[in-house]
Parts: sequence; structure tokens; C-alpha cells
Amino acid sequence: MNKVKELISRYPRGAVVVPLILAGVIIVVLGYLSLSASPPLKRDGKSPDKTQLANLLQTVSQSVEAGINKEVAEIQSRFKTNLFLAALKKPDKKKAREYLKALLTTDIESVVYYDKRGIPGLSYPDMAIGKNAADEDWFQQVVRTAHSYLISGMPQPVMAIPVFDKTVLTGVLWVCYKHKTQPGWLTALNCGASASAYLVNNQGGLISPGMINNPVNLAGQSVVKKALAGQEGIEETTDPMSGEKVLAAYKPLKDFNAAIVVEQPLSRHGAITSSVGLPTGVIVICLVLTVVLIGFSIFASLVVYHRQGVVKEQVRQYNSELNQLRESLRKANQAKLDLVTTVENEVRTPLGKLRQNLGVLLNQPAVAAEPKMREELIMAAVSADRLMRLANNLSDLVRLETGKMELKRRSLDISALLRSLVGTMELYATSRGVTIKTEVPEVLPNITADIDRVLRILTTLVDNGIRFNKTGGSVTVKIRVLNKSFLEVRVEDTGRGLNPQEIQHLMPEKAERDVVTLIKHRSTRLELAVSKAIIELHQGKFGVESQPGAGSKFWFTLPIQPVGGEHPKGDVRGQNRPEEVTKPDTPTPTNVGRHPAPEVPKIPEPKMLPKM
Repeated sequence: MNKVKELISRYPRGAVVVPLILAGVIIVVLGYLSLSASPPLKRDGKSPDKTQLANLLQTVSQSVEAGINKEVAEIQSRFKTNLFLAALKKPDKKKAREYLKALLTTDIESVVYYDKRGIPGLSYPDMAIGKNAADEDWFQQVVRTAHSYLISGMPQPVMAIPVFDKTVLTGVLWVCYKHKTQPGWLTALNCGASASAYLVNNQGGLISPGMINNPVNLAGQSVVKKALAGQEGIEETTDPMSGEKVLAAYKPLKDFNAAIVVEQPLSRHGAITSSVGLPTGVIVICLVLTVVLIGFSIFASLVVYHRQGVVKEQVRQYNSELNQLRESLRKANQAKLDLVTTVENEVRTPLGKLRQNLGVLLNQPAVAAEPKMREELIMAAVSADRLMRLANNLSDLVRLETGKMELKRRSLDISALLRSLVGTMELYATSRGVTIKTEVPEVLPNITADIDRVLRILTTLVDNGIRFNKTGGSVTVKIRVLNKSFLEVRVEDTGRGLNPQEIQHLMPEKAERDVVTLIKHRSTRLELAVSKAIIELHQGKFGVESQPGAGSKFWFTLPIQPVGGEHPKGDVRGQNRPEEVTKPDTPTPTNVGRHPAPEVPKIPEPKMLPKM
């Protein structure tokens, strides 16, 4: 069975359509062969058998009575009379209607409750109930006989059922069946092609399959009169609907205030004398095969429908989980961004004031005369500068991770920016015994970049080249034009160099932008990761070339103008208008960006690259 279901799931359309096509072909071929091989049907012209008709009447009447009794018993058993009456007495109509609602089935459309005085109490669904039923014949018959009553004159079958609280009659249920519905007790009237049957209530109202939409009163028919009078018999009469001569058997249904009539036509009655031309076995096999094919098609449809429902439910669950994860990630990223922004703002202001005050102190003659004091102040200035750079890098890293990084692109003279940077770091390099050199063409085109962040990247690379260099070494900054769109900046030092493992550790092939991981690996890896990401946002490239004992060469490229003539992703509209960078005669921190390195020398630090 599982293999069959798997096959159906793999070929759903074929499993449903092909059996239906085969069944249709069999039916068409069988019908064609039957029509072409069968002689015309003839009847023997014999008169109807009264004994058989009487037996048929007995069988049909028993089926109808059994069906009505079963229907009434089921409704009475489902109806919680005492609870309904208690809810009605409170009154709690909502609760009472729930008990009426429990009576509805696929066949029953509505229910109305009348108390034993004929006063309409409640209905389900809620609707206009109508007048007092105490004077209605159907109500009086039910109250008097304590039996159910079949009601005619409606576009659908209606039954009045007595309701008992233990043995006491408390009211009557008006049970209305759905339009064009044939309840089980009504379908028992189907006698096949050779005969027909119909019910009438004690007023002569017709209750019969196929005549529900056309209420007819048959009180004037002789067989109906006799049946309603309590008589039982068989006689020839005229069918009230077709006008044909029929043999009718009739009898009363006293328990339901009704009567039943079974008819057989006289003019068309007779046994079929000719036989079908095709063998019976062939017909049976074809019909069985047709049923099997149709059944398989239905089974395949159910399997496909079930699988589709399962898949849809799984997709809905996955989408719900994915949405929850997205929302959690969004909240986490926003919280991270808010935290880093708060820390950055809280750190930047005091650090800016601290650096300003340290600069003022270092320019005092009294400090210049005290080497020890000057060295301590220089250490404080260097630490403040690194903290400021760390705060900015952390902020940029979080914005990169959350996709909220924005570049403020402007036209920039990078040679002027480089001269200003060298001026601010020259004393620091001298204190470490390192020389800063530059190799810049006399004429360079302006680049389009975020000035503050490019300055921070240059400061990071030159600072690292000084820190991890050797006494007597040098740091060389080279700038050259690669092509019409990009220029290259290289920072080369004469330090101990890096082996491939150290390069992979500092700059892994897969970009690492997780804040916690980068902070654990200290500031160098964090600064390089942020620098590489910012350069890539400028549509440039960032790399390193190094060998142990031969120094290191960090390089990056920047666009001379936006690629394709458009502002790359990350631009802030209104902030990308070209502005010339001021080329100062004497470099100062305010000439090169918001957070330049302080114009003070830095104290010597270890010349080896620390473990990250």
C-alpha cells in the first residue's frame, strides 16, 4: 500500500486521470457492442400479479415504517429534553438553541420547538417561527395520538415529532428537511422501474420522491380515501400524476397518521422475453473493471489531496517558524545596534575632550621640560586615540552586520589626506625609530569615497606598520593609478612579516563580521575586518602580501568615480556632492577627518605581532 501511495505521489495526474479514461473507454465500447448486438426488447403482455403487488406493498410499508421509527428514535435520543426545558425556563436561549442545534444532520435543515399548548418556543437557526399551532391539524394529531406526523404542502419534507420528558408529553418538534433532500425513510419508497409508491398524510397531502417541489393533494382519489379510512386492498385505478391505468395496492400507516400506495402500470407491464446479445460474463467483467478503475481514481484523488494538505501544512509551519526567526534576528540586530550606538556616543564625547586636553598639556613648556611627564601624557593620548578608533570600528561592524551601513561619498584629494596623516604620525614613528616615506605621483585624480572612513583605514595600516616594525625600519605609503576607474594605495613596512597561517588568521577567506568573535581576537583583526568591508562597500578590493622576514604589504583600491556612473549601494542621497578637501600648509587633526590620530609621538611598544 505504501508503494502504491508513493507511486501516486510521484505521478498524481496520471494516477487520477488515466483510470477514468480507461473506465470511460470500457463503458463506451460496452455500450456500442450492446446496442449493435441486442435485439429490440419485447414484453409478454401479462397482467400484473396481485399477490406480488401485495407483497411489494408489505415490504415497502415495513421499510418506510422502520425508517420513520428509526429517524424519530434518533432525534428523540439526541434531544436532551430536561436540559433544554431547564435552559428555556431560566431563560437561557443561547444554551437552549445549542440543544436544538445538536439535532441538525446532513439531511435536517431546521428545528422548531412548540410546547404542548402549541406556542412556538425556540428555533434553530433563529428565524420567524409563526403563529400558535394549537389549531393546526398536524399539532392536534401529534398531541392526541403521541405519534409522529408527516406534513405535506411544503417544498421539502417536514415531520412533527412528539417530545417526552420521561413519560409526559412536553411539546412537539417541527423537523424540516433540506430542499430536494430524500431522508432514509423516504427513499424506501423507490420500487424500481416496474412499480412506484407514494405517501400521503391524513389530509391527503402527497409525500413522494420526485414530487417534493410540487405539493399535490390526493384526498379525492378513491384508493387514498380508503387507505385514510383504515382500509387495505388492491384495485385498478388511474395514476393521479400521469393519468395511466394502474393496479394500486394501498394500506394505512396508523402510527404516523398517513397512508401508503404502491402502483404498477397495466399498459407497460410484462416480462422481458429477449436477451442481450453479449455474454453476461463479459458484461460483468467489464462492469467490475470499470468500478475498480473508478475506485482507484477516487483513491488516488484522496491520496493526492491528503499529500497536498500535508505539504501545505508543513510549508505553513516552516513559514511561521521562519518569520519568528526573522523577527527574533531583527530584534537582536536592533538591540545590538542600539547598544553599540549608545556605547559609541557615551565613549566618543569624553574621549574627544580627553584628547583635546592632552594636546593642550603636551604643548605646555613645563611638560616639554619634563621627559617623564611627557612620556606619560603621550601614552594617555595614544590610548585615547586607539579607544576612539575601536569605538568607531565597533559601530561600523555592527552596522555592516545589520545591513545599515551608509557611506557618505564625496570627492577627495587622497594625496592631501596622506600628507596630513603623515604629519600627525611622524613624531610617533620617530619615537619608535621608524621612518615614514611616501611615493605619490605629482598629479592624482580625485577619488569618490567616505573621507572619515578612508582616513581611519590609512591610520590603522600606518599605525600597525609602525607598531610591528623594527628599530631603524620604515613604512612606505605608495599611491598609483591602476586604470581609468581605480587607484591603488599600498602601505609597506620592513617588519618581521607574516606567515600564511598568520595571514589567514588576520584575514580569513570567509569574511568574519560577528562582533563577539572579532572582539575576542583583539583590535588588529577587528580593524582589518572592518577596513576590508568598508573598501568592498566602495567597490574596491583589500589585500595583504607578506613573507616571514620580508615585511608586509597591505593594499586597497578605491574608485576614481562611481562605477557605471551610478552611486553604489550605501550612498546617502544629498551627501554625495563633490567637495574639495582643504590642502593645509601645516597638517592639523581637523584637516583630515572627524577622528584623526593625535599629533603626538607614541611610546615604544613590542615589535612582534601579538597573538590574536
